Amino acid sequence: MSQRVTGCEMAQGIPERLVGVARAAIAACGGDALTEAALRGRTGSPWIVGVGKASGAMAEGARRALGARFRCGPLIGKEIGQEIGQDAGPAQIPVLRAGHPLPDERGVAATHALCDFLAALGPDEEVVLLLSGGASALLAATVEGVSLAGLRAATLTLLRGGATIRELNAIRRHVGRALGGRLALGTAAQIEVLALSDVVGDDAAAIGSGPASPDPSTFVEALAVAERYGVAGDVRAELERGARGERAETPKPGDPRLARVRYRILATPATLLGCAAEAVRQDGLIARVDPAPVEGALEEVAARYAARARGLARGTVLLAVGEPTVRVRGHGQGGRSQQLALAMAERLAGSDAAFLAIGSDGSDGPTDAAGAVVDGGTWETARALGLDPAGALEGCDAYPVLDAVGALIRTGETGTNLLDLHLLTAP
Repeated sequence: MSQRVTGCEMAQGIPERLVGVARAAIAACGGDALTEAALRGRTGSPWIVGVGKASGAMAEGARRALGARFRCGPLIGKEIGQEIGQDAGPAQIPVLRAGHPLPDERGVAATHALCDFLAALGPDEEVVLLLSGGASALLAATVEGVSLAGLRAATLTLLRGGATIRELNAIRRHVGRALGGRLALGTAAQIEVLALSDVVGDDAAAIGSGPASPDPSTFVEALAVAERYGVAGDVRAELERGARGERAETPKPGDPRLARVRYRILATPATLLGCAAEAVRQDGLIARVDPAPVEGALEEVAARYAARARGLARGTVLLAVGEPTVRVRGHGQGGRSQQLALAMAERLAGSDAAFLAIGSDGSDGPTDAAGAVVDGGTWETARALGLDPAGALEGCDAYPVLDAVGALIRTGETGTNLLDLHLLTAP
């Protein structure tokens, strides 16, 4: 075995087939096709703007649907990848790239550009906001009194403390200039949101921290999260001011100022799960769908999967989607799906089982990999190469180990974002 091969080359048979299933399922959920279908037949010339990991692909779908009536404002996407619309000649669609999961100066500048663009529109204008996961970090501009450095420090504290995405977003919505409904409040235009849901429950307030949606959380609740995880600095101070009533709350459900906003979810994690089940059946395997979203500490999720692997019939694939919570330790390289895959490699060692975890957006953490596929031989193969998979697991440094054994899956940007997909089988 070479020390650097693709995920599909790791082993013949089931691991390769799981990768094929994952790729087919994700391809079937492309944001371009979903957006094109949603806007096909629409009259008028709405302004197209977008935020999130799939904003570029969604904008390409809007361009195809609207044709000569396509008008594009700012689009903000994650820093990886290429501009889309390469077949459009002079009508190429540029995407402003910004940092994720840690906000950066590019995100601040892009957020201001989007807010300024929308503020200049009148009540007779129509805007289609293309929204997908990642928008919470990409819309990095903060309210007065909160610095980018403070927001970055708070984000790191929450990530290292194992905060859930709900807890993180409760704080973001109260310190972000364009989050928690504030983006919509900053324009007089009519807004239609077309969203891809990457959150459990498909709550509009949670998708991208709800830039055009009412926020059910409060300053008091956000402050409680900050206190729980030890968030300090100007973020903590702003939340304390809000809890004392010194700051206006984010718009709440029923706020008449958001009556101009219409909201449509084009696809959800359940959509991805259905496409994956169909791909499993097309491959001649038996699909066993777990409809309950996967949540909780990653170590607990891995233990549950390992227990279920022992009860799987041969030729059956257990499918699930979800978002395990990682308590970040050390300064290793990897992402949520890679960390879960390496944890499963340890638990499946010596068995006939195989496991795949992949981010549907094509990017798992700040790496070039979407996820990984492992089997009962992965752990010992890593050790035979002189690697320390146990140390990598402890230090959240899964990427180098999985790369060396050829377990990583690289897809590039997928144009969608519908949570992580997990596949477990015993061939």
